[in-house]
Amino acid sequence: MELSKKSTSKTRQNNNLLFTASNNKKKQLSQSNAGNSKKEKKFDELQSLDKNTKPKKIGFFDKLLNRKKNPKKFMQVDPEHNLNFVNNEEVKTLDLKRGLNKHGNESKKNQQELQIDAAQWKDWLEQNKMNFRQDKELFRNIQQKVFAGLHLMTQNGRRDAWLVILNIDPNSSQIQEMIKDYHRYIEVQPQGEDELFQNERDIRKDICRTFTDLEMLAQTQLQYQEKLFNILKAYSLYNQQVGYMQGLNFVAGMILIIMQDEPISYVVLIKLLEKNQWDRLYIDQTPKLFELVYKIRLYIHQDLPKLYKYFESVGLALDPLLASPFFTLFSNLLDISSSLLLLERYMLLDEDYLVDILKNLFKQFKNEMMKMDCWDLQVFIGKQMYQRAVDQNTFFLNYHDRYYKQQ
Repeated sequence: MELSKKSTSKTRQNNNLLFTASNNKKKQLSQSNAGNSKKEKKFDELQSLDKNTKPKKIGFFDKLLNRKKNPKKFMQVDPEHNLNFVNNEEVKTLDLKRGLNKHGNESKKNQQELQIDAAQWKDWLEQNKMNFRQDKELFRNIQQKVFAGLHLMTQNGRRDAWLVILNIDPNSSQIQEMIKDYHRYIEVQPQGEDELFQNERDIRKDICRTFTDLEMLAQTQLQYQEKLFNILKAYSLYNQQVGYMQGLNFVAGMILIIMQDEPISYVVLIKLLEKNQWDRLYIDQTPKLFELVYKIRLYIHQDLPKLYKYFESVGLALDPLLASPFFTLFSNLLDISSSLLLLERYMLLDEDYLVDILKNLFKQFKNEMMKMDCWDLQVFIGKQMYQRAVDQNTFFLNYHDRYYKQQ
């Protein structure tokens, strides 16, 4: 769909105003990330890119596979391995009324114990209960509801729950101002082949490969894609340090499926990527990725030493294999229902929950992995083990076994 063209003078005026505002936000973001510079240096050996080449707008797997080899740890992955994460073969239709029989260890028991009440979430939203983490009993109540499954509620109830969890008051002056910015951003037009032009081109390419197999979107695919384009374009202008990177299309796509409203989806995307500085996954050299992979590697080294040594012996590189789960929040590896359940738990419990899931998967499949060669390991860790664990009801961590006892 062609975007409507504005007059040249008005467009340039709007562009100047918006890019000035965006640059101010970029400076603030850079200042907030200054404290992380020392931590990022630890991962330079994992991400040393060819500095003689100007970075291109390429997929994150390409960035990873073009890195210089690191001879010390988990040698470079076989470059012939197909790591393109946009394959949606395993995405299935979202069924909001389906139970948790296939989505976790806490299935039927929790459904009987806990009543998912959409009216309760609406009350919390209207009462501005955004500081629920400071109330131990309320926090526990919300945790139980999230682990039981927000998909059991109506669509409106689930939207209200997301807003409460992410501390978004749609009626606040801050959110209203962000919505105004959103409408201004989507009116900005590229000037020649500038960065916005490149971002729009990449976004157009990727949205055509985002959740295209979902039956729930079959009748509204074009409309959905246009909304998704606007959200990703607006975010690329809001956070120019990130711009656009492959993987954001899946994250924003999940948000839009639940929120449906364009401006609110844009706000949710911003708030989600602010958690744990998750947006640092998508900036140049992807420092956040290597921090997360380091946690996984350290766990394997300390708790699964035999598996660690086996990975070293076959020359396995974990970095590119674990990129896809983090960049897409597992949404290109799981059915859509499971992906949304996982996203909600990440919203509530932050990145530690995702890291714990990966640790559990390596522990769960360690014996099987040690019988695989390097190629089979790449396929298994890169794609197969996630949905397989979901199908076996061993993917999601059990709230009562782990998180309830920590309180």
